[in-house]
Amino acid sequence: MNKIFNRKFLAVFITVIALLSVNLALAKDYSATAGNWQVNFKSNETLYTSVEWEAPASSEDVGYYMIWVNKDQGTTPRTSSIFLFDYSPNSAPTNRAWMEAYASGLISGFNNTPSMSEYNIDGKRALIAEGWSNEFEKFVYAAMYPFDPTTENTAQKFVGYGSNLDKETTFEIINSIHVEYLSTHSASSALSSQLIQSVPTYTALAAGTRENPVPIGTIVDLGDGWQIAVMSVISDATNVVLRENQFNDPPKAGNQFFLARIQAKYTGSGSDTFGGSYRLRAVGPSSVGYTTFENSAGVIHDPLPDSELFSGGVIEGNIGWEIKSSDASTLVMYDNPISFGDNKDRMYMALYGPRSSTSVASNSNNNDWSAVGAGEKGRPAT
Repeated sequence: MNKIFNRKFLAVFITVIALLSVNLALAKDYSATAGNWQVNFKSNETLYTSVEWEAPASSEDVGYYMIWVNKDQGTTPRTSSIFLFDYSPNSAPTNRAWMEAYASGLISGFNNTPSMSEYNIDGKRALIAEGWSNEFEKFVYAAMYPFDPTTENTAQKFVGYGSNLDKETTFEIINSIHVEYLSTHSASSALSSQLIQSVPTYTALAAGTRENPVPIGTIVDLGDGWQIAVMSVISDATNVVLRENQFNDPPKAGNQFFLARIQAKYTGSGSDTFGGSYRLRAVGPSSVGYTTFENSAGVIHDPLPDSELFSGGVIEGNIGWEIKSSDASTLVMYDNPISFGDNKDRMYMALYGPRSSTSVASNSNNNDWSAVGAGEKGRPAT
């Protein structure tokens, strides 16, 4: 009898191991970049990711990145979010009481009295919160762990996760997540709250053509009292745009939405409006120009305003186009002002390179352009 039981148990055990091995082999790899953060995880499900920057609510808060992980494209209740917090140069406590408070904060929108369990995530001691959601009529989950814990029970960076996906998918992500902080990457305006501090100097013929565009982060003097800089981009912003407004139409087959974060400063006399939605256009290898009115991305987050600026005034915001996906990796932007009708005067700016990512930059509130340095490029003033 025992031999029969043992053989059956062994057969079941081998079957379970085989199924787990198959699932592991078939698991899909996912990767997302948010500023200096690089996040990788696995799941057997087909998931859709997008990145969003949440600006600080006050001077006492810090902003943070959210990587949305959805089971559907666009706005969906079947979603989860990976939260990336950076308190540098300050730090926050990592003892049990504080970790419970952090995890509770992530799940508080669904349950105010979750159960807490210690766990290991990405080689770090973590807490997982579980609670019943009346809204979704199922259990929802949150997790939190310090990314760089110290022996003094503090950390500068934290990783959180909130999910109303099914339990299996939730723990596939939790058990496989791996996060890195790449300090050598150029930070976006959302992360550093300013333009990059060291900008290379270009000669008049060194950059600014379509073949040799001005790099991201460089101040460009447009010659008519305006200076601009590309702060960061989201090369595939389809999910971000669709989630921004329920009435936004998806892009055509073979196309995607592309967002660029722009900062513009008026240096002329009197006052003027920039008109970025008309002036700023894009072109890629397909050699067809994109405009925001003929190739609209729909309603986008924090659009570049058309505010009247007086000398020294600065505006910042996003512009977007619907582009061919084949153009995304080497897309360049050019200025097409009414006052400069000659195409030879156009300035071309790269929308790819060190600051190309899936991040959404927020307002930098940086009006001190003198801090950027002398690395300016532009057409002669008329």
